[in-house]
Amino acid sequence: MDGFTYDDRIQLINLQLPHDVIAPNIWGELKAQPALVSLKLGLMQGIESTASNDALDQNTVHYGELAKRIRGGCTAGQGLDALFALCERQVFQIARREDASSRIRDIEITVTFPKASLYGEGVELVHSITCDGQGARKTHFYTWRIKEMKVMTLIGVNAYERRAKQPLVVHLQFVPSAEPKLADRTYLQQLFGVEQSFAQLIEDSSFETLESLAEWVVKQLADRLSAQNIPCEVIRLKLDKPRAIAFADHPSVEITRMLGNRQR
Repeated sequence: MDGFTYDDRIQLINLQLPHDVIAPNIWGELKAQPALVSLKLGLMQGIESTASNDALDQNTVHYGELAKRIRGGCTAGQGLDALFALCERQVFQIARREDASSRIRDIEITVTFPKASLYGEGVELVHSITCDGQGARKTHFYTWRIKEMKVMTLIGVNAYERRAKQPLVVHLQFVPSAEPKLADRTYLQQLFGVEQSFAQLIEDSSFETLESLAEWVVKQLADRLSAQNIPCEVIRLKLDKPRAIAFADHPSVEITRMLGNRQR
């Protein structure tokens, strides 16, 4: 396929772990919780040679072996810091070629806690890494996600919409501008506690438009995170209004704010 630019990836989605992970629950208590690991690996070269030979070679990654290594490396009482370190280490080891070069150019490790969200479908922390050609980090950052929060609020421009609250489905993610302190109990409790304070902001609001609500709540969140020593580089918010239009799933407003608080 001469002339093509390759962007080939190997993915492993929602790997179940043999041991729970210690993290804050919905009440802010550090408890053992079920967690899922997902991996997305950007390959240094395309899968063309693997495909043409119909056999695994040094341009791809054996995802079955990778899954076994991660599950085998898990330990009882492990924390988020240890789990991310385990996943990164196993990826780099399995991606090393015989000549010591690396098969991968970037890694995305997602740890999902399906029971850690009071309003949504789960809490996720994502570690995104770019790699050099020798299997070491070049750059990295973390993203915090809260999936599909269901929040009741007073929203709408029509008179009948001012009579009662209606549901919004909220998707929130932000990139902390400093290295997350994943081994710090207080930091983790503050990070996991973002959901409830954020949901309360929306519940107590009474805007007419999604645009006004989105702009206001992102500013409020940025200020609150900064006050908790979790300044953010990027905040992305999407608001779905499923009861607004009878013949559509929902209208949405999505905004992204680059806050310029980078600290690394």
